[in-house]
Amino acid sequence: MRRAFVALTLVLVTVLGLAAPAQAAPVIRLWNPGFFFPGDFVMQGVTVSAPGVPVAIGYGDECATGSGSYAAGHTDERGDFRMTFPAGRDYTGEFCAWLTDGDPAARLGEVRGHVGYYYVLQAAPARRVVLAATDVAVAGVLQPFQSGKEVLLQRLYRDGQWRTVNQGRTDTTAGFSVVATPPTSGTHRYRVVAAEEPHRATNHSPEFTIRSVEA
Repeated sequence: MRRAFVALTLVLVTVLGLAAPAQAAPVIRLWNPGFFFPGDFVMQGVTVSAPGVPVAIGYGDECATGSGSYAAGHTDERGDFRMTFPAGRDYTGEFCAWLTDGDPAARLGEVRGHVGYYYVLQAAPARRVVLAATDVAVAGVLQPFQSGKEVLLQRLYRDGQWRTVNQGRTDTTAGFSVVATPPTSGTHRYRVVAAEEPHRATNHSPEFTIRSVEA
């Protein structure tokens, strides 16, 4: 009787597909802690049911060729991994990460994404006290390096709103120069803004003042 029950159970498992479910293919997720600059950033990821699996990370064209130049190591016992990328490089291209079985070409799971930058700007006027309606050169530098980037000179108006009063572009060294013209006597507050772009967040320089006086 027991043998018959075991045999019947095996038949039901086979016919009805009641065997233990196969382990799902690993799923990989990739992210970074948000916009950054300056300094290092940490690329982090998590896999589903894939502890101890080799991870390869590529950048730019490597995502298409599969020749990852960054060896991230293995996922830990939770299936997590992380890797720190040092500052000093322009990581504006696409990153990718994939799980392997030891062969970088064998992609068990893959994901792609970008890291984001905050622009960092420094700006200062050539003179801080001038006659009213006099042009004043404002020079500065933008990081990370980007030539031809539009920068906006803004002045704080009496209604509390910042409005653009002039604009310029960074040169081949990421430096820039714009002209401020305080319209009336008094102390005027300015800043220089870098507009937002894909994967690059807008930011502005520290505020500075120019005091204009009557002749």
